[in-house]
Amino acid sequence: QAGALHSAKMAESGDPPAPDVSASEREAAKSAFLTSIDAETRTKHKDAGKKLELQKFSVLESTPSGPRIVEHHEDLRNLAFTLDERMKALLQEHEKDFFLAYKTHMYTVQREIKTLRMKAEKEEAKTRDDPNIKALEGELDWFV
Repeated sequence: QAGALHSAKMAESGDPPAPDVSASEREAAKSAFLTSIDAETRTKHKDAGKKLELQKFSVLESTPSGPRIVEHHEDLRNLAFTLDERMKALLQEHEKDFFLAYKTHMYTVQREIKTLRMKAEKEEAKTRDDPNIKALEGELDWFV
């Protein structure tokens, strides 16, 4: 009766009926494919801040390249968790470099403005002291 009840539930759900598989065959299938990794994930502790614990892959570690894969996985996790801090530090460094370049450029611009003002004052002084211009200004004053 239990088998008939199970078949009726499977028919209702629309799933195909499962073939009869022994427990030993299931265990062999679990160890044959990496999709059945016994992954034990530990989550963040709220009290410990950003402290994260490692994942443990017991089946994967038993393969020839498993330890290397786990090591690379850990490196990638560490990179992912520290990426925001690294980006913040990089942005601060770029911001500091930008402001230094900006200040240097503004100093150069101010120096050029000062130089041009001095040239303009010299030319104005030359114009005031030029005898021809003084004579022409005198004639202008006489006619006005």
